[in-house]
Amino acid sequence: MATRPKHLLSGLIKCRCCGSGYVVGGSDKRGSILFCSRMKETGFCDSRRSVPRESIETLVLKGIEEKLATPELIAEYVREYQRMSRELNSSTAHRRRDLEKRLGNINGAISKAVDALLGEAPSRALRDRLTALEAQRDEIEAAIAEVVPPAVEFHPNAVNAYRDQIRNPEEGAGGVR
Repeated sequence: MATRPKHLLSGLIKCRCCGSGYVVGGSDKRGSILFCSRMKETGFCDSRRSVPRESIETLVLKGIEEKLATPELIAEYVREYQRMSRELNSSTAHRRRDLEKRLGNINGAISKAVDALLGEAPSRALRDRLTALEAQRDEIEAAIAEVVPPAVEFHPNAVNAYRDQIRNPEEGAGGVR
């Protein structure tokens, strides 16, 4: 089972010189200090730059909030959510119509078989066919019962929840920080 990173940006910060990841290389009064892992482990990187973890996290979170909480982006998020919801409902409704059409055909075949059975001496082939048709009907009815369009509504407070998620991603990500 994968373990969750200890810090919000663990594994995401890369060295601009060599592309290696930044790792905690010590601490000072500001907290953890990040260094290029290649420079720290082998010395084969020209980057001697260190970055306080807390300050880079603050800077990244501020950027996320500024870029992702714009009214235009929130409106786009709402439009995309509604488009996907319509698409999902449309495919579900299409599947249900197909199943209901098949069920109608099966019910018609069952009616013909029953009419034939009620006539003169029913044959074993007719009884077997009726049994098979009834089994198909039961399967289709079960499939129709499973195809229930999701009752997904866009909650009026969803935009505020989205903004809160952007402002405090560490709370929504299970307390990573």
